[in-house]
Amino acid sequence: MNYNNYTAEDLLLDDTFISYLENRNVEDCEKWKKIVDGQHIDQQVLQEAKTIYHGLMQSKIELKEEEVQVKIQDVNRQLFAKSKAVRFPNWAKIAAAFLILTATIAFLTQRSWEPVITNTTEEITTNMLEKEVPFGQKRTVYFSDGSKVKLNSGSKIRYSERFSDKLREVELEGEGFFEVVKDPKRPFIVATHEVKTTVLGTSFNVNSYPESDFYKVTVATGKVGVYTDLDPKGLYILPNQQASYSLALQTIEKVDAVSLEDVLAWKNGVLLFKDADWKEVVQKIERWYGVQISIKLESKREIKYSARFENNMALEEVLKKMQYTLQFGYKIANKNVSIY
Repeated sequence: MNYNNYTAEDLLLDDTFISYLENRNVEDCEKWKKIVDGQHIDQQVLQEAKTIYHGLMQSKIELKEEEVQVKIQDVNRQLFAKSKAVRFPNWAKIAAAFLILTATIAFLTQRSWEPVITNTTEEITTNMLEKEVPFGQKRTVYFSDGSKVKLNSGSKIRYSERFSDKLREVELEGEGFFEVVKDPKRPFIVATHEVKTTVLGTSFNVNSYPESDFYKVTVATGKVGVYTDLDPKGLYILPNQQASYSLALQTIEKVDAVSLEDVLAWKNGVLLFKDADWKEVVQKIERWYGVQISIKLESKREIKYSARFENNMALEEVLKKMQYTLQFGYKIANKNVSIY
């Protein structure tokens, strides 16, 4: 069987793969060891499946024994019934795998599922994972605690395959919208080159592209602490507030009444410009469409360009609309765009 076409969801729905992760069956372990060692499966997909699995194992779910069979039958009927040729979205497959996995364990052990207890006196070594999103793409990454982040184009994130029992920390370069599972005992920290963002459980956006003059943290729900090494006290921000860090001045400023819709436009398929200069216009278009732009205007005049392009509009449509306002010509050749 060709496992190179498997997705993380396919793996989580494979009983032999779960058996391999839990080291339950010798044959299953030998089978998957050969597949993994022989590079017969996408390593990135494999790591994603492991990360999701470990997150599920740390979830706290209570299932009564008499409920188990009913829940398994219900999931099987809705997801796997041959009479319904329905293509389920990824989140539905993961949820189904989660339900079947936890229900089966609860049934076999004849008790409620309990979270994994970690001995804090032991030294814990975990693999560090790194995910990079190419220009022209966006991607969602799931962490072992059940939290997740949607990454914008040209972003990179580094994190532990399995968080420790005291801290959840990730390193971000670029932009991401985080949805963090609440855990008062384990703060969640997003570290950029200069700024650290700390939460216990909330949702927020971090914009920290290395070429930017400002790093910005914007809160959607909950409360977020933002600080630096030079300013360890930092400040706290609430929904619709933003912490803006100036790389030049090395100071953090709180901004009130921020438009969350504008900040999260990228996440919802909207390419947004607000009083953008040429530098920002070029950077956003290059990231959004995965192209290289060269400007050959005789006079590269200063601009403050504002526009909103929805529904992931095609590059040529965007350029056509822009040229009426900014008065330029353009040429597209493969992944190269000339503006003149």
